Order: sequence, then C-alpha cells, then structure tokens
Amino acid sequence: MLSMLRLLMPVWVWCLLAPQAAAQPRAVEPRVLIVSSDSTAAYMEAAQALTAELGRSGLPAHDIRRLSVSEWSLQTEQATSPRVYVALGTLATNALVTRRVSTPVLAALIPRHSFERALGNGARKPGSDFSAIYLDQPLQRQLAMIRLALPQAKR
Repeated sequence: MLSMLRLLMPVWVWCLLAPQAAAQPRAVEPRVLIVSSDSTAAYMEAAQALTAELGRSGLPAHDIRRLSVSEWSLQTEQATSPRVYVALGTLATNALVTRRVSTPVLAALIPRHSFERALGNGARKPGSDFSAIYLDQPLQRQLAMIRLALPQAKR
C-alpha cells in the first residue's frame, strides 16, 4: 500500500500545485498539510514516506507540514490555508469533512466504506476536491488471513 501511495501521491499533489506555483511567490503557509489520525508508527511512517517523495519530486521541505488531528484542530483557529490537505486515516478524514475545508483533500489509509460514510455524514461528494486512495484488501486476501488465523474453522 505504501508503495502505491508513494507513486500516486506526488503526481496528484503536483497536478494541483503546479499551475499556482508559477503564478505566485512562495507563501508563508505550507502548500501541503498532512493531517494524521494519530501519532502511531503506521501513520508516522506514511507521513515520512510522503514527505520524502514530495521532496524528491522537488517540493521544498518548508512547503510541507505534518500535524495530528488534535494539533490541526488547534491550528485551524490560526487560519492555516494550504493548497492541499492529505488526510491519513479515518479520524483525519472525518475532521476535514466536518470542518468543511474549501481546500482540496486527498484521504489515504482509509477503507472505502469509511470514506463514503465520512462524506455522507458531511453531505459531501467524492470528486476532484475530495478524493481518496483506499486501504481496502481484496476478498481473497481477507479469506486467506482468516484461514491463517483460524485453521480449524470450517464455517
């Protein structure tokens, strides 16, 4: 999943940022704001991988900021306005839907049903301003995991 995230994320972010980059001088605000559901190892690793990929794609480190949901909630009072949000996990996605940010959002590390539920609760529709890279596993992989976990189970 992280390898797919590494491949797709810079392309998506640069498609959003490239037209504005030439037209405007560097802003004080970050261009990409990564909001993580929490500070566990999985979210930190994903945020670090994304930051590294964006850096390799040419986005300077000062244009990328990483915050947890709780940190971001406090920051919204200071009117942080990046060009794109990346929500890592369900909590981060729900927070961005609830606050009704007008900036484009890419949700990652979230199952499809959770993304659709979050959008439904916030009366939003998926589209170019709010999209996701799903964390869903194919049914065969889920069944294989169940067989490994419960080898004696017949039903």
